Amino acid sequence: MKSFILLLLTGVLSFFTIASLSAVHAAVSFDGGYYTNLCGSGVNAAGDTCNGGCDPAQGSCTSPQPYVVKYICDGQQTTCRNNASHFETTQSVTGATCGTTVEVDVYKKSCQTLFGWFCNDSDRTDFMTWYAGDCNGTTTTQIQAYATPTPAPSYSSCTSLTVTSGNNSTEPATVSFNAQGSDTAGPIGDYLYYFGDGQQQETANNQVSHQYQSSGTFSARAFVKDASGNWKTASACETKVTVAGSSLETQKSACSNLFIVSGNYTQAPSQVSFEVTGFDNKGAVRGYRVDPGSGQLQESSTGTFTISYPTAGTYTIKGYVLDSQNNWIGGTGTCARTLYVTTQPLTRQPGTGTPTIFTIVAILGGAVGFSFLLVSKMQTERTRAIPARGGSAFGGKRKRKSRRA
Repeated sequence: MKSFILLLLTGVLSFFTIASLSAVHAAVSFDGGYYTNLCGSGVNAAGDTCNGGCDPAQGSCTSPQPYVVKYICDGQQTTCRNNASHFETTQSVTGATCGTTVEVDVYKKSCQTLFGWFCNDSDRTDFMTWYAGDCNGTTTTQIQAYATPTPAPSYSSCTSLTVTSGNNSTEPATVSFNAQGSDTAGPIGDYLYYFGDGQQQETANNQVSHQYQSSGTFSARAFVKDASGNWKTASACETKVTVAGSSLETQKSACSNLFIVSGNYTQAPSQVSFEVTGFDNKGAVRGYRVDPGSGQLQESSTGTFTISYPTAGTYTIKGYVLDSQNNWIGGTGTCARTLYVTTQPLTRQPGTGTPTIFTIVAILGGAVGFSFLLVSKMQTERTRAIPARGGSAFGGKRKRKSRRA
């Protein structure tokens, strides 16, 4: 019985010793300011227990991949999600002026993609919020109670795409475009044009020209990058371009683009919308097809699709068009995309609502008890199986034999 109690206590103490190793204590003050939040510690900022990439003693957060973003807010705050920087491998709280708050977040992945922000708090591994200090001894903003931070709402959009010249010209035709966007947080950064013939261009200019080498009707689309680094598009930023053909032109057709319009990086079960575009210089495109990467091919006469994904996973999506010669073409290049349907970490057991941590403790405790019973049983079986010296394995009386010193 003493051995059992000792073994059980050792197992329990080992569990809590291992659990305590993940705690990292950090200083409250840094570089003339102080932390108002360290990975959910709230206004006390007693220490960073996440140990997921942030080092409060150095005032910086790092990641092997460019998954670290920095925010800057006015006043003294415990959470800040304004004026986001680009994602980098390292970000620091230093360099902020007095009366401002800096938050640095480390994520498991890049949250800024072509179609916007696709991360939530479950995707973070660590974060810290630091206040630079008051200006001239005057508190700028009363500290706010801690709340779970969420990405700041975006007020940016692509507002228009127009053809300024070259429409209805004969191939090869040079066509000029003008794209417009708006962002309440700052100026538009870059513009990304898809010309509808399989070619694309990213530029800082909102006006571009493109030469079409084939006749046909093309679906051009523009994206704008807002001040937070998110790419935005809208139906107002899609337009048709017509290029006239010549009698000597040979038949040309292609699948131009496959767009994931909505649903990428969403949690399963997910409804995902796609758009497939293409052209044919000898007639109209007769049909559109999508290989959803999860089952049977789907066809449409309009090029738009909505497909359900009940389970999380990474899917390779392929788009095709049926040209005037009844050939299905596509599935590669700009007509192939990767779709991510995500899941969230398990925090409660399904059905019972039991927090995972208690389930882990129960499992470990059961494992310790099972190990003790298994060892005890093996020792008992071994004692029974080995014949006693001078006697029988079935209860014969043993002779005590003296040992030399």
